[in-house]
Amino acid sequence: MMGTSQIRISRRHMNTTFDFTLSVASGALAHAQEVLLESHRRVEQLERELSEFLAGSPVSQLNAAAPEQRISVPRSVLSLLEQGSELGSLSGGAFDYAVKGAREAVPSFAWDVERGEAWRRGPNEKLSFAAIGKGYALDEVRCVLEREGFADYVLSAGGSSLVFSGFQAERQPWEFAWAWQRGLDGKLGGTHLHHTLGRPMAVGVSGTLEQGCHLVDPRTALPSTACKSAFVAASKATDADALSTALFVSGWEIGNASLEKRREFTAAAIVDGSGMAWWNRQFEKVWGALAVLVLCGTLNASDESIDLNDLGTESFAPYAFDRDIVWILLPLLSLVLVLIHLKKNPKNRSERI
Repeated sequence: MMGTSQIRISRRHMNTTFDFTLSVASGALAHAQEVLLESHRRVEQLERELSEFLAGSPVSQLNAAAPEQRISVPRSVLSLLEQGSELGSLSGGAFDYAVKGAREAVPSFAWDVERGEAWRRGPNEKLSFAAIGKGYALDEVRCVLEREGFADYVLSAGGSSLVFSGFQAERQPWEFAWAWQRGLDGKLGGTHLHHTLGRPMAVGVSGTLEQGCHLVDPRTALPSTACKSAFVAASKATDADALSTALFVSGWEIGNASLEKRREFTAAAIVDGSGMAWWNRQFEKVWGALAVLVLCGTLNASDESIDLNDLGTESFAPYAFDRDIVWILLPLLSLVLVLIHLKKNPKNRSERI
């Protein structure tokens, strides 16, 4: 990636900021700009199709129609109805695109792909793609970029829905932060992460940091307080958005059990209501910044999840943008402890290798 430059274009869509950045050869900047502008136009179109608040949108028409009245809807609505239904079943109902309505029928909506029509089943059902619409838009933008031959980019919708691919420069990964609290000094508390894999990956974050307790458990119709923040990385942004919402609503024990049913790549972590952090094996494999703590403690690396409090780190909240000398030295200390452990336990080393 010699002679590369970055181009970034941001626009307001879906009541948030969509920020697209491409890393391209310097000679391709003009084409990259055209493609990014096309990508924003695609998101504008999707907002007109998927918004429940825009009068005349297919979703608004569907919500206003009588039960069983068929409404012509575009491919985007049909796709999200199908994907949302599958994700709702996977999560045991913790995710539901009809959460704003009183549940009177299951399934709450029906559709006919061949005819391009959809209809609601009950008089009080209301469709909302707020929890997956942004992720779906990012998946569509990713298709535009890949169709045009771009492989190095980061796409963000409000910072809570992200798609990463490739690198920002040669051997330089894209960086981002997962924040779940704010200190008395106003600084964000969380962790700094890097996308080192290079292959496309989506991240969805659901939490209380920005909007407080705004997520409702569709199974109880009550605000969810299971955790402070839920983080899910998946192959598609639509999945990452929906599953992070479901994980937030269900909490770690139930939510992670649902995620384990998936055959696709899913890395997950939460910070629960008491401030304890948990993550699964996939998260540990991808991001060593947190997993390195396992090497310093008594937990086995094969554990499905890790409670940071068990490691004596209940105050774990490194600032996402302020480096502290303790966190800089921690990996070095971890390496020393690992080498000592391997020297004392050569059998365990061979088994893990």
